[in-house]
Amino acid sequence: MTVGRGPNGPLLPIAAKSNFRVFSMLLLSVLLGVATAGAEDSEVYLRSLTIHKTHEKGWNGRKPEVYVACDDDGRDDIDLHEVKHTETPYKWGPVDKAITHLGTGQCRRCRLRERDTFDPDDTFGELRLCFANFSRPEGIYEAAVAGEFDAKFQCLGCVAPDEPTVSASTFASAGGANSSSAASESSQSSHSHSHREIGVQVSSNDSATSSSSSASAPGIELSATATTASAGGPSTELAGAAPAHSARHHEAKVGSAIAAGLLCVMVGVVAGIVAYRLHQAQKHRREEERMRELDAILGDPTVDFEQMAAQDGKALGWNFSRLWRTGQQMWTRVPEKAEMSP
Repeated sequence: MTVGRGPNGPLLPIAAKSNFRVFSMLLLSVLLGVATAGAEDSEVYLRSLTIHKTHEKGWNGRKPEVYVACDDDGRDDIDLHEVKHTETPYKWGPVDKAITHLGTGQCRRCRLRERDTFDPDDTFGELRLCFANFSRPEGIYEAAVAGEFDAKFQCLGCVAPDEPTVSASTFASAGGANSSSAASESSQSSHSHSHREIGVQVSSNDSATSSSSSASAPGIELSATATTASAGGPSTELAGAAPAHSARHHEAKVGSAIAAGLLCVMVGVVAGIVAYRLHQAQKHRREEERMRELDAILGDPTVDFEQMAAQDGKALGWNFSRLWRTGQQMWTRVPEKAEMSP
């Protein structure tokens, strides 16, 4: 393994550095993918608005400057330059006027306000836009503040798409058509048979009429049954299945968001463990390298430590050689004093 050298000791091995870069790029792409998957917010659009009064003073003759401000959505105020008159319905296209965005199960507080030059801005009213407020199938939500304004909002991403369903009346109409075709075929065959046999023409016509009546009767009963069914039980079951499907879709999106959060936590923990181990390995290699350098210096017989100390002392403004000799003299005098003492 190749080890780089730096001014403060050995650096991280080149192979380990390459692996760390690859791991960092992989971790960054995973985090970006998770963030993109978990940030699927749905846009809320303003479709229509009618203001019933303005808050401007009568003497200045200014037209109102209306705007929408929502909390914590990271967007600037949405100006409604078209709104200038009261009791006039203003309408926008499906994607013309995006005012905010909502995540799954999220609510956001928005206010319709009127901008003033000198005074604080006036408020027409405040409303709470929630993900669950937008009804199927078009995702429409209507809000009103008495005496102030009426508004209609749309959020197509806030409702689950409808599943294709086949009603009972479709089967009934198909059954009636099949029975009618069978009746016509039987009547044609009976009429051809009566033309071939002249002697029994009346009886064959009667039998064809009775067969067509008997063949068409089941179709009539089936269509009537289908009408009763569409007016009664099956439609109620289909209508009740829509909220259940919406609830399941909502639970699935919440589960996906939780799974994405857990994945982020797991990736962060793994990245922290790997970074800590790399740091410890680098620190251990640096200490080993320095110990080898120190052993090499101490084991070199040509190194004069007294001279090294003198050079270091001169660099620091001290004469370590003199201190060294003074220390030796003091050490030799201590035993002499001990022998002279009675």
